[in-house]
Amino acid sequence: ASRAEGACGMLTSMWAVFAGAWASAAGAKPHVFLVISDDLGYNDLGYKNGNKTLTPAINQLVTEGVQLASHYAYKLCSPTRSSLQSGRYPWGVGFYDMDDVRFGDENHCIDPSFKLLPAVLEEQGYSRHAIGKWDVGYVKKHCTPTYRGYETFLGYYTAC
Repeated sequence: ASRAEGACGMLTSMWAVFAGAWASAAGAKPHVFLVISDDLGYNDLGYKNGNKTLTPAINQLVTEGVQLASHYAYKLCSPTRSSLQSGRYPWGVGFYDMDDVRFGDENHCIDPSFKLLPAVLEEQGYSRHAIGKWDVGYVKKHCTPTYRGYETFLGYYTAC
């Protein structure tokens, strides 16, 4: 694989939301670090499989933080991402498959009237940054991450 293909694959497999900087002061707000990973099996991480897979950094985040263990993932990435961002079921957001997003349907993005996760975090005083794959609408500017509540975005709008 070329270097570009490797980078694209790496970004495809991980998308992260960062809220705030790491702080060590007692009583400070908790940090929010949300990772959405495509094609990751339930038992693929060390803390789930008795450390048969070496994932020490992820294991530490789970043991020292709060794990979201009961979110239902859809079979495709766009519906899962739109659901987690909006707090609604994928069909309530209008994402059933990736064809509308991938092939540039200009009307296909999360409804601008829906309050997304970064808006809730902003109300609580967090900074919001997204890295990786967005894949929930990009043809119109108001569908992109920096218009949906993120201060910065580094990544790509759709699947590689």
